[in-house]
Amino acid sequence: MYKVLQSTDWSFLVGGEVHQVAIGLHQVQVAVFEDITTSIECDFAHERSGHVLSSSTEMHTKAATLVSLLGKTVESVTPKGEEALILQFSGDERLTLIVGPAEEPYESFNVSRPGDIIVV
Repeated sequence: MYKVLQSTDWSFLVGGEVHQVAIGLHQVQVAVFEDITTSIECDFAHERSGHVLSSSTEMHTKAATLVSLLGKTVESVTPKGEEALILQFSGDERLTLIVGPAEEPYESFNVSRPGDIIVV
């Protein structure tokens, strides 16, 4: 079981500009700065000005909306309990990573940076 730990310091993401969005069939990668990558394998919600940009259940279709994050900067990162992580971007865009059910033994997402990887 994986969860968002309240003790994790996510501040290293703040100020990072999205350089790349890579879309796969079952995974999406969002790269900020030159050396930090978030690999997403869980459900997520992408919103702009409070409106959900895709209601698709297919990862690669829903992920196509994330291209709008290119060039945006991370303004804040906030855990929502143990079940979600909210990344607020410039341009009033928000990406909420939703941790999978507790009974699933799979990771939901990870954030890698030089010398460290945070697995949720």
